[in-house]
Amino acid sequence: MENIENLLNCSLSVLVMALIVMVLVGFIKCFFKGKYESPWFPRLYIFLAILFSFGVVTGYYHFILHQPVFVGFAFYREIAVVYSASQALYQLYRKCGGRTFLLWLLKIFKGKNVDLDKLIEEVEKILKNNVTLIPEQEENIHEELMELKENVKKG
Repeated sequence: MENIENLLNCSLSVLVMALIVMVLVGFIKCFFKGKYESPWFPRLYIFLAILFSFGVVTGYYHFILHQPVFVGFAFYREIAVVYSASQALYQLYRKCGGRTFLLWLLKIFKGKNVDLDKLIEEVEKILKNNVTLIPEQEENIHEELMELKENVKKG
């Protein structure tokens, strides 16, 4: 039972740090994709993921665990684990419909804010710029967003 407890404690921190790294790299991707074209971007994203993993683990060790950073094998192992987890989570996000999940999350928060229309337009713009969709998928997303927009106007 103690082993399972330790596994859950370690896994949660790694999962949260990996999600932070994934979001940070995603923000950088949104700014570069479409504006610049280079075959080096995938390598840049890998480098940024390693750099952000390093920064996130450093912050975790220093501010949360209050342990010395850059000392010991465990610190560097944690960086490798967070990087690996962020890469695995990103592949799950890409292959298992992460963007669809984000659209579903938007539906949960419908009617909470008047500025939701602007957010829906931005999400649609990002989806069109960053994703290659077949026309049928694009139409489904557009219909879902318009339905969400109408529900916000009603509610």
